[in-house]
Parts: sequence; C-alpha cells; structure tokens
Amino acid sequence: MTSVGTRYDSGVGLPEVHEDGDRPRGCQWNRSVCVASPTHFIEWGTHGDNAAELTTSVYCARHYPLELSYYTEFHIRNCDGPVSAHVGKYGEIRF
Repeated sequence: MTSVGTRYDSGVGLPEVHEDGDRPRGCQWNRSVCVASPTHFIEWGTHGDNAAELTTSVYCARHYPLELSYYTEFHIRNCDGPVSAHVGKYGEIRF
C-alpha cells in the first residue's frame, strides 16, 4: 500500500458528533469503553455491492494498532476480499 505514513487532515471526513450523544465519544474502539482522544485514523472500505463506500474511524494511539492487528490476524484471513478492499488509508491525524 502506498498510504503508509499518511497524515490525515482532521477537518475532512471525520465522524460527526450526534446530538443524541451517540458515537463518536473520542476513540472509536468498540471492544471496551475508551474516552481517549483520537490520534490516528483508518479509512475503511468494503467489497461486494458497496465497494465504493468508505467510512473513517478514529482511534487513540493505544487502540489504533490493535484495530489494524485485529483485521490482519482475524478478519482478513477469513474473508474473500483483498486487504485493499478493507483499508484505504490510515495514519496519524494532523491537528
């Protein structure tokens, strides 16, 4: 991938805060509660019928590598789609 080391402009494409208090609350790690400030992003893609849709998730420095590790260790091994269909861009958020 050519996106290694990519910096993300925090003013573009980050998830919006909803008035009802629903996500995001900071780090978007969903396997436990994390209220740390996000420092990294992952732009997720899909494969199949929704291949053109991209979503951006933000993570703290602790959960960012764990989320990437989860996908490389578990999801991608059992998925027919290529890695490039799952992760478009990733890296540090530039504030």
